[in-house]
Amino acid sequence: MGAVDPTYPLFPIASILAAVLLLLVLLASFLRHTWNTGVAFLCFWLFVGNVFSAANAIIWSDNADVKLYAYCDIGGSLTAQLKVAVLSTLLLELVSHVDVIISVVKPMATLLITRQLHLIAGLRSLERLSKGAKRRALAVEWGLGFVFPLVVAGPIYYVHQGFRFEVDEGFGCTSAIQISVLEILTIGIWSILPPLISVIFYYPKVLRTFYCQIRDIDHSLSGTGSLSRANYLRIVVLASIDLLLTLPVGIANIILGIISWRRNFSLPFYWGWTYLHAGWEPLSVSYADFQASGTANFALYYFNSWTSPFLAYVIFCLFGLSSEARASYKHVFDTLWVVVRAGEQDGIRHMVRFRWERSSLLAGGRRKAHWMLLMRNHDSVLQAFLGAMRSPATQKWEGKSGTSHGKFILCTLRAV
Repeated sequence: MGAVDPTYPLFPIASILAAVLLLLVLLASFLRHTWNTGVAFLCFWLFVGNVFSAANAIIWSDNADVKLYAYCDIGGSLTAQLKVAVLSTLLLELVSHVDVIISVVKPMATLLITRQLHLIAGLRSLERLSKGAKRRALAVEWGLGFVFPLVVAGPIYYVHQGFRFEVDEGFGCTSAIQISVLEILTIGIWSILPPLISVIFYYPKVLRTFYCQIRDIDHSLSGTGSLSRANYLRIVVLASIDLLLTLPVGIANIILGIISWRRNFSLPFYWGWTYLHAGWEPLSVSYADFQASGTANFALYYFNSWTSPFLAYVIFCLFGLSSEARASYKHVFDTLWVVVRAGEQDGIRHMVRFRWERSSLLAGGRRKAHWMLLMRNHDSVLQAFLGAMRSPATQKWEGKSGTSHGKFILCTLRAV
């Protein structure tokens, strides 16, 4: 029997490619020590989601068989048939509902990115943030990007979970949310509220500030030097993700979900605890059932499936194609090539020696100088957003030179 999806294997190939590209972005950030919390959260969970999506599309390409219970509990939802205490069940659910976590992390992570750009746009001096301000910023980032999605995907999702998990032919395991007015207010709303806050409160100032920087660069530098117009435009595009992608996707998801659900079921305020949690068995849905459920439901599943790969490609274009990222890829490939050519023992000795030398550079506070020598001919303005976690020694080194535009970039490097 062939695959039920007429586009198969396009989707699993696209998802695997998206996961590989996101892994490259994370690898480049790791090598350059330029972690940004919002970008890291977004890349990590998009990577996990694309891996799950590709596996689901391959395993259930031509069937809706209920199987691989442990896998589906991780990727879809945790069983209520486990005879354990309610508290234990809720704690386990916090690490099981991957698809629900991803649906919340995507808008939250893009909100964090725009918020950080907003903070950068508000900088007026080269003074570093106090330790208290850094701790508060870190608490907000981890709270919105990690803790809150787990809360939504754990106890809140459990309130609306109608089955152990759902197996959809052609799509695989997924969560079993039963739509109601309360579900929209407690889960569905998080796909539109964070990008709405971003667009209303953060985006205008970010757009105005970086547009002025582009204009000033055109006037003072005549398009020359490393501070190019194109790189500032990339930052503006990054800030526009919520306006152009996240918010429209969230609104479309809610509208399609309501239309599809009302066509087949009623839309109560809440289905009731007893109704939802009695007789939890996995639900199997065939591809023919999807087609019979209406165009809106059919479109919703395809729309949801492709949003993660598409967002992954956007993130890679913004972060994975910069000159610094390409230099990191080249460095990794060169190191691997040395290992292959020199043999296992020689390669291990080379890598140990390299790591020792690089550690010495880091310990001496000369990391920025080291990387500048490696990438002195490359454009580095996008590092204004990617450059998280600069060391104090590096900040002191950077602060010794630069025009007013350079100082603005140095502020950006420290603030993200």
